[in-house]
Order: sequence, then structure tokens, then C-alpha cells
Amino acid sequence: MTARRLYIARRLLGLSMDELVGRMDGTLSKMAISKYERGLMTPSAESLRKIAEAVALPLDFFTRIPLQIACSHYRHDRDISPEELDAFTSDVRNQVELYCAAEELTAQQIQFRNPLRRRVARTPQDAEVAAGRLRELWHIGQQPIVSVYEMLELHGIRVVETCIEDKRVEGLSFFVDKRVPFVIINTYINKTVERKRFTALHELAHLLLRLEPTSLCLSGHHPDRTLADTAERLAHTFAGAMLLPRPCMEFRLGLQRDGLDLDELISIRNLYGISIAATVHRARDLEIITRACYDDIYNNCINRNRMETGWGHYPVPETADRYKRLAKRIKSVNL
Repeated sequence: MTARRLYIARRLLGLSMDELVGRMDGTLSKMAISKYERGLMTPSAESLRKIAEAVALPLDFFTRIPLQIACSHYRHDRDISPEELDAFTSDVRNQVELYCAAEELTAQQIQFRNPLRRRVARTPQDAEVAAGRLRELWHIGQQPIVSVYEMLELHGIRVVETCIEDKRVEGLSFFVDKRVPFVIINTYINKTVERKRFTALHELAHLLLRLEPTSLCLSGHHPDRTLADTAERLAHTFAGAMLLPRPCMEFRLGLQRDGLDLDELISIRNLYGISIAATVHRARDLEIITRACYDDIYNNCINRNRMETGWGHYPVPETADRYKRLAKRIKSVNL
């Protein structure tokens, strides 16, 4: 038995160690369960059988090979050591293991296929085209995406929300066993529904595309200091294009503007679920507004209300609740 599998089984069913011992009529002690979970002691075949019966799970659930989880990307502000990242993601790993176990036990493992697996993005235009192609392949057209989380999970990309109390980490993305994709949203940073949607699609870019930027200076932004940061800008472009396609931007704002009105930006936020700040960035990247106009809007409007309080809101909440739904099915059968 792998120690992790016992821990995952108990957590999945919401059982304390005392409750598990109670289910076994005292045939195993709490100390023994604790040692099993920490890998300090290995249960006998008979003890393992009793544990499986107590939680009403198949015996082979406890003997399967542990998942291989490697964090391939995280959205951050720089200067995070591998040791710090490992500490940040320890709770994430627990949640991912629980999620995979819930899918396994309910036979609800959605297969993932990357529709953009051969596509390389080297420029903002490449990222823009990739977003348009994905909208086409996923049959979204030019319509607003009602729920980003729901869309991702329907296509086999698992979404998990967690709270990492560090402002440097906004999101994570990786594959489990090299085939099951996960997007992690840090709610400590992503407090609004618009930020959750943007971060989820930013991480999607890292999962689907090979981001290989060729320039350190992208349209609408000051030169970036590292190649990795430029790759982040490409992921930003992809996320913005997914939320608000170029034809929709040009229909709403026109091809060129000397300024933007707050009311029209609020209208876009309410319909497309994209922040006003991201819309202004996008208007600059598409050269609808000049750099001077961009700076003016930021200095006199956005920087004075970073949370965009009172400037409308997207009415559909983003809720990463698929794991909870699966866990409830398991509990209804096993408890």
C-alpha cells in the first residue's frame, strides 16, 4: 500500500482518523493508521483488507502507483526559488491527488486532446491567431464565453482554486502523468471573476502552445527584462483574444480612437467578463488607441481604482466545484 493512497481515501470521504478507527470496531488503532499514512509502517494484507472494507473502496485502490505531478509553469512576478515554489504547491498537490482519485472512483475521467499541439507562438500575432483558431475548433465563434471554468473542464482541463498567501503567484499549470492537464487559480490574488477568467486562459496558453518569443519588446509594453517575461506577455495576448476577439473589439470600439469612455468599457466588462484594465491593454496592443491615450486612461482612471469597484461586474460567477460534485457522489455510496 502507498501511504498517500490511505490518506487520499480518508480525505476523499471526509473521515477523521478517529472516525476511521470507529468504522473498524477498534481492530486498528489511531496510532497505526497515522503510521500507515506517514509511511512509517506497512499494513499487513489483512489490515489492508479491513481498511478497504471500512471505507467501501476496492482493494486495488490502495496499491496503485502514485501520480507523477510536475509543475511546468506558474504565473508569477519573478524571484521565486524552486524551494519556495515546492512549499507553495504542497497543498495544491494534495488537492490534485484528491481530484484524480475522485475521477477514478466515479469513472468520470475526461480525456484531453490538445487541438493546438503543433502550434508555436513567437509573436503577439501568433498568439492572437492561435486564440482565434481555438475558438473555431471549440465552436465558440465570436460569442462571449459564459463560463471559462466550465469550458475548460468540458474539454478535459481540470480547474482547481486554492489560496496561496503570496502575491507573487497568480496561477499554476501542469500535467499529471504527462496527460491530465490542470489549471490552478490562486484566489489570494484573483479576487474578481474577471481576473479568474483571465488567469485561467493565461494558463491555458501555457498548456496548449509552445511559447517561443523572438523579441523582448512587444507592442504596447515597455521592453521586458527576460525571455520568460515575454512569454508571459504572449500568454496575456492569448487570454485577451480568447475573452474578447479582435472583431468584437473593433465592432465595439472601432479601428482607431483618440480616447475611450468609461461607460463603453463597463459595457464590455459586463458582457465579455474581461476587466477594464485588460480591455485597455488589448486596445493598445491592437493599436486602436495610442500609447499616450493608454497612459492617460491608466494614470487618470485605472490606477485610482485598481479593483474596478463600482465599474460594473460580470454576472456569471466562476466556481471550480467539479471535484466537490464528484466527492459527493462517492460519499453518497460509501458513507
